[in-house]
Amino acid sequence: MAIRLSSRWRLALIFILSAFISAELGRRHGDAWEEYVRRSLYAVRGDSIPDFAADQTDSLGIPFTYYPTQNGITPGYQYNATIVCNYALSYFDSLQADPQAPARNRFMHCVRWLQGHLSRRRDYALYEFHWRQPWYDSVQAPFTSGMTSGLAMEVMLKAFSLTGDSSLLHDASQLLQGFAVPVAAGGFTFQEPTGWWYEEIADAGGHTPRILDGHIFALMGLHYYDSVRHDSLAGRYFRLGEAALRHALPAYDAGDGNIYYDKYGKPADKKYKKILTAQMQKMFSATGDSTYWRYYRRWRVPMERHYVMRAVEERNRSGLLLLLLLWAAAAAGLWAFAAGIRRLSGWGSR
Repeated sequence: MAIRLSSRWRLALIFILSAFISAELGRRHGDAWEEYVRRSLYAVRGDSIPDFAADQTDSLGIPFTYYPTQNGITPGYQYNATIVCNYALSYFDSLQADPQAPARNRFMHCVRWLQGHLSRRRDYALYEFHWRQPWYDSVQAPFTSGMTSGLAMEVMLKAFSLTGDSSLLHDASQLLQGFAVPVAAGGFTFQEPTGWWYEEIADAGGHTPRILDGHIFALMGLHYYDSVRHDSLAGRYFRLGEAALRHALPAYDAGDGNIYYDKYGKPADKKYKKILTAQMQKMFSATGDSTYWRYYRRWRVPMERHYVMRAVEERNRSGLLLLLLLWAAAAAGLWAFAAGIRRLSGWGSR
């Protein structure tokens, strides 16, 4: 006997099954797929994604970035040493699978760019940015960055392992010396009784936002330097910076698994929550200090919630739109399937 369902029951069943399917797809793929929705939304609006400046690469594989107007500042197209470091490290990682890959040339082009754009002093070096960044309008140009120096040291040492070029060791050593230069003297370091804070965006006027992940990236660069070169100075600067981090962490804990991005209490978005949580895990691995493990577990709690719950709690427009699109696609597919079955078997109300 054929089972007959009214149109109302069919709709209810399709609604429930579609909701289940979209929720399950969101759980499995939501974080990754959401980025496509997010980028599409901004493309439709003709806008740039706030958290991601638009990167491009030149003919040598060196990235440059377009920074739109924000806070009355229009940097436009700029080569950013921090971004160049990130691309160089990505190229280097790809070489592990194929040492002769084209990425080797791109990696070395980035390395030579970083060497060529060092601001060299008599006994130290760092990177100076001669354009105004638009995120913190109180910071003037030029500014410098502990995060950039930390990443660049890692790039230089990895390039040395590949080439044996001693100039790379010299430049990495000069960058290390730069960690002792105070902010007031044109460096990026706050030398305080609680430890040394390595600022991500520092000008000599002291207008610094004390960005948490930037300080930790600087620390990880020091830790890498010490682990590769067994350098007592790098170890000392790491310990001083790590002391500052432990002292500062409570001020960046916003509660309920949330994190402050900077000293002004700007909430860390999804991207930076992932970065900061991963950094806590790395700091625990580097130091064995359970403080970092506690923050890792505390900050990871929201990420372990179901994607649907997170999208609703965060009022995440891209996430909610993704779930709606998944539900609509599932509903359309189920409706088409049901219609096909009805045609074949004749079941359903008429």
